[in-house]
Amino acid sequence: MSIAQLYPSASSENNENLYLSLVRIAQVDGQVSEQEQALLNRIAQRMGWNQEEQLRLRERAGSAVVTPVIDAEERLERMYALLRMGHIDGRMDDAERRLLQRYAIALGFPTQGIEQQLNHWCSLFNGQISFSDFKQVLQ
Repeated sequence: MSIAQLYPSASSENNENLYLSLVRIAQVDGQVSEQEQALLNRIAQRMGWNQEEQLRLRERAGSAVVTPVIDAEERLERMYALLRMGHIDGRMDDAERRLLQRYAIALGFPTQGIEQQLNHWCSLFNGQISFSDFKQVLQ
């Protein structure tokens, strides 16, 4: 039995917080692109959230909480999702990069060298790389 099965509300809260973090990344440059909106819609659909629930969550985007993740693969999965949102419109501005750096630290990546690590991730990441390829390159 997984932790998510033992504590379904914790898993739901983590999913909501990840979604809120993705919304913040999409909004931080002042506009949500069509690509960013489409990704948010796909994620919400996978979570089973209707339009009303999506709007309710988006109103809370400023209160996104990124919790540290102990499991290395889950940490990479979350960072991958955040990087994907940052790159999905084909550009990453300074505000998105700063927010991604803060989120990486909040996820539990070491603060020392995080800027260089983020630069490395971004050089690998073009929005088209699969998670398995991303993970393989980092191992």
